[in-house]
Amino acid sequence: MIRVLNQLWKEIQKITAITTDVNKRFKEAQLGEEKYKADLASELAARQMVQEAKEKLVRTAINRSLETHDVRNVLVDSDVQKKFVDAEGFNEKAIDRFIEKNYVENADALAFQQLLKEVKRLLPVFWDEKGQREPSVKDIVKGCKIVLHIYWSYGSIYDTSQIVALEKLISMLLLKEKASKAEDLGMATIINMARAGVGDYAQAKSYVFDNRFIKGFRIYKNGKFEIEFKKEKYAKRVARALIS
Repeated sequence: MIRVLNQLWKEIQKITAITTDVNKRFKEAQLGEEKYKADLASELAARQMVQEAKEKLVRTAINRSLETHDVRNVLVDSDVQKKFVDAEGFNEKAIDRFIEKNYVENADALAFQQLLKEVKRLLPVFWDEKGQREPSVKDIVKGCKIVLHIYWSYGSIYDTSQIVALEKLISMLLLKEKASKAEDLGMATIINMARAGVGDYAQAKSYVFDNRFIKGFRIYKNGKFEIEFKKEKYAKRVARALIS
């Protein structure tokens, strides 16, 4: 695969040289003494095409590296992609070495940080006399339930990525899965199915979702998002991670 991507880069680069050559030959073929003679093809468009192709090759190389090392829950910084796009030439082996050293070797720590950052967006906002404050376990755990908050957009939860991240965090905390390999539980999929082809706030309802640790969950029109665990200690374990 590495050789294929590098070979594709060599091939795509030929576009600019071919465009320059055909334009030169096209001008030579035109009659008359005019100083300005039209190009047959846009050299600017050719350069843009090569640039766009390089961006796709870099993204593919990064994703290929993560997949090869079986790392699923780590996002590579956009600055890293820009670094390789702006660099002279293209070499997937160099990209793979960089990803392995900077992302694969500490994949679990990075995945945990990234998942936690995403899930924290579900934390409700709390206030006191000094203004907004950080929530406590007591604030968000009510018996066996953990109480979070989602945001509606025109009566639908279009972006359930934070819920997916929460599911993976639960898998990591309760099922002891590695952060870089933790799987979602399917809650977001069920929520999205409830939206399809139905009117506003169709997702605001109780969901039966019975697995080893979770009994069900409920979404309210005011944005409250409740997950009921089978034991209070499960809710507290997740809550402690969220406010860490």
